[in-house]
Amino acid sequence: MTLLNFALLSIGYYKAGVARLRTEYPDAVMLVASDDLAYARLHFPPDARTVIVEETSALTLAILSGCNAGVIANSTFSWCAGFLVSRRGGRIVAPRYWYGWANKKWTLGEIETPGFEYLDPSEAQQAVE
Repeated sequence: MTLLNFALLSIGYYKAGVARLRTEYPDAVMLVASDDLAYARLHFPPDARTVIVEETSALTLAILSGCNAGVIANSTFSWCAGFLVSRRGGRIVAPRYWYGWANKKWTLGEIETPGFEYLDPSEAQQAVE
């Protein structure tokens, strides 16, 4: 889906990122934060290893910054949480090409963040299908 040249990430990207992190953290509890909680619950149903975070933005950022690893969206909020985790030595999976992943082109200039590992969303989608 594209909105004003902003390519939204597919669920395949998130699932591929989680699968990548599960190799290192097989028993970890996954915290899911989203501005669309119904969508989050649909694709990541709450259970013993999956918790949907339903807090204010400030508290959600504080909670996420304490995690050991994460899969982030191409948003400022996600980047901030990921940056705080990576500064403590945590592992962050981020979308390669940020906004321009559908065209495989960095649309805001090259904004790669040291300490993030990048996953190409278009390749991740193909791997999940």
